[in-house]
Amino acid sequence: MASCYVAEYATPRKNGWRAKGSFRFESDHRAMSKRNLFDARMKLLETYGADAVSWTVTKTERAKKGGGAKWR
Repeated sequence: MASCYVAEYATPRKNGWRAKGSFRFESDHRAMSKRNLFDARMKLLETYGADAVSWTVTKTERAKKGGGAKWR
């Protein structure tokens, strides 16, 4: 059964400025493992499209229940 995770991402620097953000995704693998990061990367690309190709996932962690997000 997949668990819900929160991933943080960062865009490349442009003129000294870097955007950062986060999103939720599901994965069967432990946080920050290669497969978990791969699942996060796929969700990042699915959500943000071609713009996200140069973005990097910097961190993943298990989402906390009751944090305002929907659990499936």
